[in-house]
Amino acid sequence: AVGLVAGMFGSMIGVGGGVLMNPMILSMCNTIPQRVLTGTSLGAVVSTALASGSVFMFHERVDMGSAALIAGSAMLTAPIGARLTSRLDCRQLRKILAYFLFGAAPLVPLRALLSTDEAAPDAKELAIDDSKGPLSSIRDMLKESPLLVFQMLAIGSTAGLFSGLLGIGG
Repeated sequence: AVGLVAGMFGSMIGVGGGVLMNPMILSMCNTIPQRVLTGTSLGAVVSTALASGSVFMFHERVDMGSAALIAGSAMLTAPIGARLTSRLDCRQLRKILAYFLFGAAPLVPLRALLSTDEAAPDAKELAIDDSKGPLSSIRDMLKESPLLVFQMLAIGSTAGLFSGLLGIGG
């Protein structure tokens, strides 16, 4: 049941399934050590990310350049987050997860309230041409907006660190 809910909502709204799985599993069995829950969640998130990500890629809804920047920087910092779990006790890890979820939860509806669909250009207009591959897309981004490249790297680094630390996927 946890996997069904996490997979469905995680792929629909783009959150890592761990944001949903961790609290659900903890509510059913709070004796699972947080490190085990983090690792289990990340193992499950891999499959949901591959399954839903392939659908988005098939429908050309992935900016491959941005995805490459975010994934590359996240892969560098995720092991740091995972190693940090051994320096914190399970109670501290659960508190950090709770603070993270309380802080992140209001951002989704706030973003929806602050943006209007009429004012936003069509996503196809914003996408950088990926037909030549992610490296070409990144070069184009560097020419057009070096700040965007830096932002994607910062997002990936932060996401990777918290993913490894809390088991929340992206």
